[in-house]
Amino acid sequence: MITTRLSSKGQVVIPKHMRDQLGLEAGAVLSVGVDNDAIVLHRGKALRLPTEDEVNTVAACLKVGGPMPTPAQEEAALSAFFRATHSDTLI
Repeated sequence: MITTRLSSKGQVVIPKHMRDQLGLEAGAVLSVGVDNDAIVLHRGKALRLPTEDEVNTVAACLKVGGPMPTPAQEEAALSAFFRATHSDTLI
């Protein structure tokens, strides 16, 4: 793993050999997300996770026998779903 620094403008340099390996050029579109304590970059258009209101709307339609999941459990489930459904776009 390589270490880089965050600039005062919030910028991070992706090392050249990594940019070359992935074919990233200046102006490449990257979407940025958070997965637990990691910042994750994806090539291409931004991928959007559902909002809390959207999750609550869907959850309200479900008939479950147990208690509703905690926000932390919801976040973990959404992160797992994101990784499973978008693993082909992971950088």
